[in-house]
Amino acid sequence: MRTRIKEDNSAPRGHQYGTPRQGLPDDIWSWSTSQDLNKTVTTDVVTQNYKARSAAGEIINNPYSRKRTTVVQIPGTWTGAPITHDHTKNDGTVLKMWLPGVRGDWFDASFLTHAQVLIPDTTNDDVNEQRLIDLAINQAYANIDPSEASALVSLAELRQTVNYIKSTLFQVTKIIKAIKRLDLRVLRKEVEFEAIADTYMGLRYGLRPLLIDAEQAVKAFNAKRAVGTRKTARGSATDSAHLSKVLPVVYGHVEHLADGSQIDRDGRGYERNVHRSVVVRAGVLYELAPISYPELKTWGFHDIASAAFEVIPYSFILGWFVNLADTVAAWQPKAGVNILSSWYTIEREVIDQTFFTYSDYNGRSYYADGSYPTITGHWGKRFSQITAESSKERVVSPNRAGLSLDINLDIFKLIDMTLILKSIIQSK
Repeated sequence: MRTRIKEDNSAPRGHQYGTPRQGLPDDIWSWSTSQDLNKTVTTDVVTQNYKARSAAGEIINNPYSRKRTTVVQIPGTWTGAPITHDHTKNDGTVLKMWLPGVRGDWFDASFLTHAQVLIPDTTNDDVNEQRLIDLAINQAYANIDPSEASALVSLAELRQTVNYIKSTLFQVTKIIKAIKRLDLRVLRKEVEFEAIADTYMGLRYGLRPLLIDAEQAVKAFNAKRAVGTRKTARGSATDSAHLSKVLPVVYGHVEHLADGSQIDRDGRGYERNVHRSVVVRAGVLYELAPISYPELKTWGFHDIASAAFEVIPYSFILGWFVNLADTVAAWQPKAGVNILSSWYTIEREVIDQTFFTYSDYNGRSYYADGSYPTITGHWGKRFSQITAESSKERVVSPNRAGLSLDINLDIFKLIDMTLILKSIIQSK
């Protein structure tokens, strides 16, 4: 294994802001710096004569990782017009207080580090990477040398499918005849909820599977099995999470000015936005081997475990919540297949932006007697930092996994589940 590190950082940028005093030279300044950072760390395996060996048919399957980090530091510009306080007392006397303005820009990474402590990143806990890995691996193993048709399932469900179709066609025929005869009594009965639900389920689980069976049969008749061919079965899974939180400005202390007013000072606020996405892709390289009666494989007669699962009543509903079908298919024996290698890659992307807001003399001045002065001017600054991390890691020879949560619902499945549950309850 070798590790390579590449850095491409910008030159440090200087920032300054000052508080010029009236009648005095502008020589009261504070200094800071910011810098953009770019770093890439790559770890891989050096393979001698890779192209020649790969062209000769040798399988080269090595681990690999790469992580790229980019940090962009964005300084904040001081807004600091001179501040004046005008306060008219009960005797008519007007008190005036003047504070100088500020100008320039500023950056201090320590405040942003503190923001990350106050607002921790929880997106890493929200994305379960191992679940994604298990889903992708099992999906890839399930896709090894798939049969063109599912003859065992079709035969087992033939009677139920025919009954669904007969019932649906009968209802449709009744509606058509009632429309021709303008028989409102029959029409009213056929458009009731129960009749519509029965027709819908007949189309979904009677006619639709029959069309799929017909399409699979065409593919099976035309399929040709080329022994010695190498193929790659693939699977994938993805997830993402987002964090967005603001801690509003809180003032740190009270300052008593010469005119008797009290001013809230040193206000600090923090904000953090994080977006994390993870994509896992798995692959299994296999070779087709000789097999007795390859037609049986083509028509799905070897997929006994998958067929047994498919014919269990309402088993497909479990598949809307866990990867049960892929797991069964992944673990069932694969006749006529030589597995040559396997792997998965995991790609992570995280964009993390933190903000620091500073506010001073922000109109929160007040007097001991409860009255407020008239305030003009404001001091404040806001700066931020964006950290973008992207990484890709390749892991070789992963093992097949067990069941994993995989919620896969849409509006049609929710309707189906409601109607099926209603039917079960009414049948009891």
